[in-house]
Amino acid sequence: MLLALLKEDKIYNMKFILKNIGLICLFVLLILPENAYTQVKTNMITKEIIKTFTISSKTKIVIDAEKADFQITASKNNEFKMNLKLISSNTDIKIAKEQLACLHHIIRDTKQEITIRNFIMLSNNNEISGSIKAVYTLEIPANIYVNIKNTLGDINVNGVIGNYTMDIKFGNLVIKESMGDFDITQHIGDLFIHNSKLLCKLNLTNVSNNFKNIKGSFNIKSNMGSINFELNKSVTVLTIMSVGTEINISNTECIECNWDIVAESGIFYINDCYIKDKTKILLDTSNKKFNKIEFRYYLENPSSRIKIQNKYSNIYIN
Repeated sequence: MLLALLKEDKIYNMKFILKNIGLICLFVLLILPENAYTQVKTNMITKEIIKTFTISSKTKIVIDAEKADFQITASKNNEFKMNLKLISSNTDIKIAKEQLACLHHIIRDTKQEITIRNFIMLSNNNEISGSIKAVYTLEIPANIYVNIKNTLGDINVNGVIGNYTMDIKFGNLVIKESMGDFDITQHIGDLFIHNSKLLCKLNLTNVSNNFKNIKGSFNIKSNMGSINFELNKSVTVLTIMSVGTEINISNTECIECNWDIVAESGIFYINDCYIKDKTKILLDTSNKKFNKIEFRYYLENPSSRIKIQNKYSNIYIN
């Protein structure tokens, strides 16, 4: 009896819905907010600055940037080419134009140094609505000293040769197919170095690192974050001083390498590494307790050695 009543009630409800489907659809359309089906147009206003400088090997390039993204490639001659776009976006085109006026730039050119700066200067304590940023596209000759400071933005470097000093806050850095001397300070972001031969000094805070198929010498100070290496036999010198960092070194051939790693807390892995020919690896974690230390390596030469200085951690050697 109860089942029959429930079945009859369901049939009645379906008939009611089908009978009043038009009224139901009209009600739904009325309660939807207007902007749910109205596309909002974003207006973009751009100011473009294009410069070409003929420079010598003694010229320095110094850039101080704010809210900027960089694309840096190699120049084919002794010309330094710069394309700087200042961009303001807003749904209100009037506001977009007003905010573009808050994006300023300065360019100074002397025989010894080219200085470029972009910055934001607001008037009457106004706040930014929408989006404003700078975009640099640079072509830089080989063997030039370059100093870049950037806050709130990403830098992509591809195929350059030279001496680069970078100070990055709240942004990512990608280096590919490059050679030279790199001195990098980075605070909060990601760092990728692939297919490059560098003399590299890194000072990192809360940075996630990924190094693959790299050559040269690396001196790394890391506070928090992570360091992931897929090295090859050409990385002969590796020095790491870390606090609270997860370090993972994998798929590596070590021939006449000298690795010196001093770490306080974190996790340390060496996986699938071939230790050959006068290689020295010193891991010192004696000051603080490490969460985990795991080695899986193949020692192929008696002149090679691995030395672990540790008091408190669990060590796994496979």
